[in-house]
Amino acid sequence: MRPKTINQFEKLGWGAAALGGVSVFVMFIQALSQRVTGAAGFFLMIFVLLLFGALALAVYYASRRRHDLGRWGFVVCATVVAILLVSRINGLGAGGEGMALLYLILDMATLAGLMGATILLLQPESQAWFALGPIIPAPRPAAQPPYPGYGAPPHTQYPGQPGQPVYPPQDYSQPVYPPAPAYPPAPGQPAHPPEGASPAPPDPHGNPPRQ
Repeated sequence: MRPKTINQFEKLGWGAAALGGVSVFVMFIQALSQRVTGAAGFFLMIFVLLLFGALALAVYYASRRRHDLGRWGFVVCATVVAILLVSRINGLGAGGEGMALLYLILDMATLAGLMGATILLLQPESQAWFALGPIIPAPRPAAQPPYPGYGAPPHTQYPGQPGQPVYPPQDYSQPVYPPAPAYPPAPGQPAHPPEGASPAPPDPHGNPPRQ
């Protein structure tokens, strides 16, 4: 079971990634509509958006998969994002009105969330939880056919699947019924003339045919 610090870290980490992504996306749309940003600014915004995406992915691997790559990846991404946010907060402080104030509030909330998530990630409970090793998802069970030979070409149902009855292959080149006994019959068996033969003449004395 996950400790309380990891649950809080997951909420703060994803919340900070969402707030930062929304802030950068709104600024990106505003710059596109006003055409006030050069190519370098666009590339920087795209980089920051990808950085927030990597931050959210690191939160997932740290909180859901208990992976060290997610834990230290979050620390690295949070450090880079914090440096970028501090530099932008210093630039937005001179505006104080309109969109600059909105960006300032979003950036401050994102920075506070990142700091809180990093502190929770470095707590002793979280460190002991990560010491257990990564969580490996259970493999999916193999799908079993509804009956032996399902989806296979004819006459390939032998042998059957494990736990299923085994059916021998069928040879349709042989007659289905056994051949008729030879004529004349064996002693004690009724006599039947071969197919197409003329019937025997009746006995003049009215006796039945000899068996």
